Order: sequence, then structure tokens, then C-alpha cells
Amino acid sequence: MNNSDIHFMNKYFKAIASAMAVFAFAFTVLANPVSLLAFDSSFGTGTSFGSGSSFGTGFGETPSYVTSTSGTSGASSESSSGSFTECHLTANTETVNTGDSVTLSWDTAGFNSWSINGQIVSGDKGSKTFTNIKENTTYTLTALNESGSSCIARVNVGCLPPPEVPKKCELEVTKAVNKSTAVVGDELKYTITVKNIGDADCTGSGVKIEDVLDSHLVYVSNQLSSNLSAGYGGNPVYTNTNRTLHFNGDVFTPGETGTISVFAKVATPEICGDFEVKNQAKATALELNNYQNWVYSPVVKTMVDNDCYVPKPPTCTLTPALQTISYGGTATLNWTSSNATAVNISSFGAVAQSGSKSTGALFADTNYLLTATGPDGEVKCNAQVKVSEKVIEKATVVAQKIICTDEAQLPNYGNGGPDITANTAANWVATHDTCSFAEGWEFEWTDTYTSDPGDTLIGKANSPWYAFGPTGSFGKTSVQINLSDKTREKVWFREVLKSGYIPFTYGQNGHTNVDNVSAEFYCHNDVINYDNHDYIDGLKADQTYYCVAWNSPVKVVTPAPSCDMFKATPSSILVGASSTLSWETTNATRVFINNGIGDVAVDGNIEVSPLSNITYKLTAMGADEKTVDCEVPVTVTEKKVPVCELFTAT
Repeated sequence: MNNSDIHFMNKYFKAIASAMAVFAFAFTVLANPVSLLAFDSSFGTGTSFGSGSSFGTGFGETPSYVTSTSGTSGASSESSSGSFTECHLTANTETVNTGDSVTLSWDTAGFNSWSINGQIVSGDKGSKTFTNIKENTTYTLTALNESGSSCIARVNVGCLPPPEVPKKCELEVTKAVNKSTAVVGDELKYTITVKNIGDADCTGSGVKIEDVLDSHLVYVSNQLSSNLSAGYGGNPVYTNTNRTLHFNGDVFTPGETGTISVFAKVATPEICGDFEVKNQAKATALELNNYQNWVYSPVVKTMVDNDCYVPKPPTCTLTPALQTISYGGTATLNWTSSNATAVNISSFGAVAQSGSKSTGALFADTNYLLTATGPDGEVKCNAQVKVSEKVIEKATVVAQKIICTDEAQLPNYGNGGPDITANTAANWVATHDTCSFAEGWEFEWTDTYTSDPGDTLIGKANSPWYAFGPTGSFGKTSVQINLSDKTREKVWFREVLKSGYIPFTYGQNGHTNVDNVSAEFYCHNDVINYDNHDYIDGLKADQTYYCVAWNSPVKVVTPAPSCDMFKATPSSILVGASSTLSWETTNATRVFINNGIGDVAVDGNIEVSPLSNITYKLTAMGADEKTVDCEVPVTVTEKKVPVCELFTAT
């Protein structure tokens, strides 16, 4: 039994303190032969009884009683006022095993508050269970009342140590795979981890580790941690007949871990269809019932996609299958395909497997053929685009040419003039006597005007200009312009200038109209500037527009004829002799010599034999009947007759 100390504390004794102490001691010894009652009260005498208690004679002090028992303790006293107090504390057992419980019971009288080891309990009597006892424990009951009296009872409970658990070898095996899904030919990596989670070595010929590969796998290789080796006993690392991998872990100490990486490839099965690859590793040791008890890893699974092949011929659509557009319009083709690796459309070439595309401008019916090619064949789809007949909208432009021999009779509209109409040319010729319609003249037009060919260009400008003409009677020619083909609203016109006629002066004078001695060309309502390009803006179908070109010949000033040389060689002759006349002229169209000679060449010579002195006159005639005369004299002397001026005889 455990020892308890019981303290009884009463009110102060006055005259009989010593007698009460002796009585209490005798009572306790008689009540429990194995108990010891000690008094802690001091009476001020300094007397010691050797029991650990001292007694004094002082009054006004509260005595304390301590009693030791073996599992049950109790004490009682009576106060000076006649009240009686007591407290008892018992345990249902002297000793407990580690982790067990103990139930304490108390029984008191004369108190109104109670606690056991500081935990508040209630009631004069009761019980409380203390759980999970880990060590020897002394439980102390403290009871108090309002008058200040207290009672303390203690009980000791011994705690027996837990029995020693025998050590053992205990293995844990885990396994993981790097792919939960795969296809035929994939390589899988399996990671096997073996750990000794026990507190004793796993020994024998070494920890035996095995892994049976699924029948759908082909073993490739392995990697091991340094504390493992490939193969076990007489078995190699892989036994093909039973598809088993063998590994040796030697001695696994507590907490030791070994890791194995196994690489295997998914084999091609004999029949198609998805299948599952399963694997489970296992390990054992001598301590596990002499290698008879295996520890297994969880089963790891990989689902292999191996669908049975179903031929999938390609399909296609090409829409609209038939559509009609206007001449020069565009159409849109839409297509889809499936199970195709290549799609081609005539006129487009290779295209995406699905999409849409514009045909661009079409001017004739066009058929389109889509060809979709895939692993399981080829398919074709057709579409046709019909093009409506071309609706030709045309405007007519009439151009007329007027030549005025008197430049002063040109209109001089460079700074602006009236619109050109169907009557402009006829009215002008009718009212200007030196002006007339000219045949054989051409004009040009363009709707892609990019630059001015110039005001002095003789002949055609060519591309992008289109020639029309030449003019016929009434100096007229015309052209029909297809409005459907026109690229711009403005259409420009020019005349094809000929040599011998005055040019346009606008460009020659810094794009000004200061020189009105100029050719003139105007169209519709663009009547301004002495330049060789005018436009008509906004041609309308079935309408006629007019242009008129005026010009005047270049006046050529022909120089007067000149007699550059006229001589007679020799200039003096005898009668019967001859002289040669020589001459040279410039700008002469006719030359003649008087004195009966007449017309001669403009340059030349002639032999003459005058009989007497004579002056020859040469007349040279040129343009505009201009003439010039030049003369040369020839002197003629008679032959001298011999004269005998002296004949004498002496």
C-alpha cells in the first residue's frame, strides 16, 4: 500500500492544546497500525517529538496533521465550537501499467470546496478517474471550509513500466509507373522502392526482391541504388521463361531504403484493342518466415491505346455546287474535308483541309475540282461557277480636226471657253473663212493616265494611250469606250500632233497660258489651257461626248534667191572667138539668161561667141516669185588688118 499524509487543522486550542495533541496521536495509532500521525502544529515550546511534528504552547495557531497510509487515508477532528471535520482519499489500485487509468474516491465532512492535484471536484464524496498514467504519482485531496479549516489527504499510485516489445524486420514495398496511358511502342519506367520500416535487420542471403513483368511488356534495362545488386542466388536479373526480375538487397538495416528503376517497352499485341498493363513488385527476407512471407507493392496500371483500325475514307464538300455571277465578278467557294492529309482545288493548288477562297474576277464559266487524299483513299467534289454574258456599256466620244491657215482665227480658249458640243466644230468652220475640216488626223485616249506625254510630241504617245482615227470627212472620227473595262472615272484624250503645225505652248511656258499662238484641244467641259490633254469625267452609257482640235500650219519664210557668182572667161575676146559664162545661185527655183540664151540650170556654165561688145544678164527666180539679176560684160574687138605704114626706098 502507498503512504498518505493526512493533515487535520483545527481552530486554535487554548489551555488544553497539549492534551489534544496526545489524544490525536493515540487515536491515529489505534485506528491504523501501519499509519503514522505527525503533528505540524507549533505550540511555541520548541519541543520536538522526533516524528517530524513540533508542538508549541502558543495560542491562536492552526494545527496540521499528517498521516501516512498505503492506499487509503483519513483524518477527523472536532473544532472548539463543537463542529467535526474529516477527509478520506482512496485509490482503486496500488499500481497500474503504463497508460492505464486509476479511480480515486473521496469522503469528507465539514468542508465546502475540494480539489485533487489542483483539479476542482465537487461534493462531500465522489470519485474521479485519471487516465494514461505514465509514472508514479501522488494524488493530493485538499478540502477547505469557510471557517478556514483544511484537511489534506494523499494517496500514492505506482506505475509499472511497459513490457519490452521484441524487435522485428518489417519491409515496405512501393511501386510507381511514369505513364498512366500509353501506346504500343512506348517505353515505361517503373520505380520500385523497398524500405525496412522495422527495428531489426532484414538478413539471410539478402532481401529478395522480385517483379514479374506483364505479358505485354518487353524488358529493356534497369538502374539500381548502390545498396542493391542485380540477380539473386543463381537467377540472373531477368528470367525470360517466367518474365521475372530478380534483385538482392543484402542486409537491410532499420530505415534503409533501396530503389530500382525498371525500363520496359509496350509490345505489339497479336490482336487489336485497348488493353491494360499491370505490375506488382514483392520482397521478402529470412526473418519473414524463412522467405515464405512476401510483402507486395500496390498494383500499378497503364492503359494502352491500341484501337482496332477502321478504314476511314476521306470525305469532302465544295459549295455552292452551282452559282452564277456577273461578267468580271467574283465567287466564293467553301469546302470541308475529313480523314484527308492533302486537299487540292483546281486553279488554287494545295489548300487547307477546310476553308473558303475567292475565285477572283471571272470572265467565263469555270469548273472547280476538289481532290481530298487520305490514308484510306481519295475523293473528289465539284463546283461550277457560271458567268453571265458581258453587259457592254459604252460611251461614244467624237473628235474633230480643224485647220486654220490664219492662226489668228484659232479660238484662244486657253483661259476658258464654252463647252464642246456636237455643233462646235461645224459652227466654227462656217464662221471662219481660213478654217476647214482636216482629214487624216488621229487621236488617243486612256483611263490610266499617269503622266503627260508633252505638248510638243510629234506622233503617238502609245501605251497606256489607245489611238483612234484617222479623221475622215468633216474632219471627224470617233471611239466607243467600254465603261465596264474602265479603271477610272476620268478618261483623258489628246491629238496626235503632226510636224509642220504649231505645237501647244502650255508646257513650254511653265504650265501657263501666256502664249496664245498655240495649237488648241478641248473636250466636253474641260475647256482650258493650251495643252494637249483634256479629260471627260463620269462617262455615261449610251451618251456621246465631243472633242475639237484646232491647228494652223507653221509659216515658213523662204529666203530670196541670190546670184552668188556670174562671170565671163575671158571677158575680152576677138571677133570670132568665144568666152565661157559661169554662175552660181542660192534659193533659186529658175534661172535664165537674156540675149537669146533663155533658161539655164541654177548653177552652171555656157560658152558664148558674141560679135560685138555685149552685157549678159542672169535672172534668178525663187519662192513667192522673188527675183534677182546679175550681169557680166564681154568685150569684142575686131582682128587688126596689117597696114604698111612706111615703105620707102632710099
